[in-house]
Amino acid sequence: MKKLSVIITAVTVVLLCLSSCKGETDNYKVISITYEKAPDIDIRPCHEVIYEDESRYYLLANLESEYYIVRYENGEKQNIKDALTEERISVNDLDVYKIPYFTEIKQDKQEAEKVIKSITDNSQGVELPDVEEVFYETYDRIYIFGNPISEYITVEYTDGSTEGVKDALINGNIKITDLDLHGIGYFSEPKLIDSIIDLTESGEISTADALEPFYRDNKYYYSFPSIKSQYITVHYKDGSEQTVKDALAEGKVKITDLDIFGIAYYKEPLENYIE
Repeated sequence: MKKLSVIITAVTVVLLCLSSCKGETDNYKVISITYEKAPDIDIRPCHEVIYEDESRYYLLANLESEYYIVRYENGEKQNIKDALTEERISVNDLDVYKIPYFTEIKQDKQEAEKVIKSITDNSQGVELPDVEEVFYETYDRIYIFGNPISEYITVEYTDGSTEGVKDALINGNIKITDLDLHGIGYFSEPKLIDSIIDLTESGEISTADALEPFYRDNKYYYSFPSIKSQYITVHYKDGSEQTVKDALAEGKVKITDLDIFGIAYYKEPLENYIE
């Protein structure tokens, strides 16, 4: 009889424990995940790692996890990154509530030729030009630093070797997500442009031999070495096209896009330019 009493007591304790645990889980039952950003707040266009498992990183396209708010049945709330970290929600919940994210497969540290030790930005204190730098591109996106700092960003590997960030990306030794993980700031934009073509390069079109101003920003005037802006065309991925002068005026391309596609031009500081 005593043995039976012990068994009943043990079962009771287990049931109470299960009941208690169930109650705690129920307290954090998700009732909504919503995007709550005020219209006047600017979002930093930089990928943000919000979660990782053994094989993948889970990322938002912009630095905005604090604006995705998880609300629970018990009245509490927290941002999506903290909720994932504390395992109160899972990646499946992101799908259920249609939260836009993407994943990156983790580099296999055992098989990789290079294992990252650090990525360091040594540009602090350096006087940099106030121009953007396109430092990497994929088929559908371009990646940009706010200033030309790529030459100051060094990737160090565990074998003691180092290389510049641009070379490391081109050589496949690091991924864009590694910049996020090591706190290197950048932003990205969709690549809408398929090509920019200078039709005069064929030699079949002759142009007047005179400088042609085609664009200005708050620091420089930009000119072509001959009168040829009408023959330089921007071709978009949707099949449309327009002259580079019109595309710049409408903000559809940037001066840096001309650099990417090898279009030559001159630039002159505004204070030195004579109309």
